[in-house]
Amino acid sequence: MSTNVLIPTLPSRPVAAATLAPVAAAPAAAANGAKLPVTEDLLIKLKGRVAIVGNATPFRPFGELIDSYDTVIRINNYQIKGFENLVGTKTDLRCTSGWTDIERRGHCPEFSPFMREAAESSNLAKYEAAKGGPIATPRTDIHPLILETPRPSTGLSLVELTRQVGLPVDLFCFDGFKSPHYWSREKEPTTHSKSEFQALLARQNAILFSETYDYASLYDFCHTNHPAYDDNAGLMLIRFLQRRFSNRKIIEFGAGNGGLSHFLETHGNRVTAVEISDAAFKKISCAHKIKGDAFTLASLREHFDVFLSIDVLEHLTENDIRLVLREAGRLANTIFLSVSTRPSGLLGPNGENLHITVRHIEWWHELVSRYFDIHSVQAGFGTGQVVFEGIARQGYSRQIP
Repeated sequence: MSTNVLIPTLPSRPVAAATLAPVAAAPAAAANGAKLPVTEDLLIKLKGRVAIVGNATPFRPFGELIDSYDTVIRINNYQIKGFENLVGTKTDLRCTSGWTDIERRGHCPEFSPFMREAAESSNLAKYEAAKGGPIATPRTDIHPLILETPRPSTGLSLVELTRQVGLPVDLFCFDGFKSPHYWSREKEPTTHSKSEFQALLARQNAILFSETYDYASLYDFCHTNHPAYDDNAGLMLIRFLQRRFSNRKIIEFGAGNGGLSHFLETHGNRVTAVEISDAAFKKISCAHKIKGDAFTLASLREHFDVFLSIDVLEHLTENDIRLVLREAGRLANTIFLSVSTRPSGLLGPNGENLHITVRHIEWWHELVSRYFDIHSVQAGFGTGQVVFEGIARQGYSRQIP
């Protein structure tokens, strides 16, 4: 069982002149007087939804979702054939250092996250000579910007560059080098640090599609061992606020035992209940239910009138909270959300507090307002409980993968 995830907050650090250095031309390009391509210029031009696909073994198949992105960037010696269900097939860009073990491929544009002067680029000139032309390299030295490790991987270095140019990205197949490459049965030795997982979580421009917490096991334990989990907080809150929903298409995220979903269904609403705990899922009696989590939302194609979630998001990591709220803005016209701003009175099997993310109301307000125009903020019935209601922001991408 995981323990509470502590994620460092990075300062906002736009590219400063001090981090820039002249680009050293590859010999062939210099001889021809050609202008070398620049990685930042390439990244800035990207539009729409961008996926960066690493080479770790994903914890579930993401192929169809990855292929729905506007731009898919893959890293180093990625493989496609035979792994389409896991990682998809679409490849728009390849990010590589040109190291000695990198295969030469020519089916899409290539770029590096490392400056030509960097140690990681020591084989780049030979790689370019064999390839027959230069690949893009950055003006920015990423090493002073990645404080967590002196030898950042190609993937982490790329994510830092996207942060510097203000490009939002979704990350697949990254797990801090815990698993082997998805095409290999054996884990290969690496010079990179497992702390890179926390470093990726700290980059606020990126959302990581990886297990940041074992929610299913934790809440199976809670629904089995904590009698309070048989009480449905959502149903109690709706009754307390005398809030009525009728003739609406509603998705409830973190439905628990389904008490609120059933109540709303009996009042003329079409409800889809989403719950990850197997113990709780078995108790849900409404007609439409999905056993799933935050990552499941990203694959849904249905649209709803209301996204509803009661006292759930504080049980998630900040990475997963950002994903849920972003997808809520895509999936629904409005939101009805309650969160707790205090620690839980209950503990998990290893003594961990069940509220993984304890933040003040201003933090929640800022995050929700990225995707919804909030028109109501009020106290709930419990100490520290806050209720947000809002309308999905105009101009937010409603494109369904």
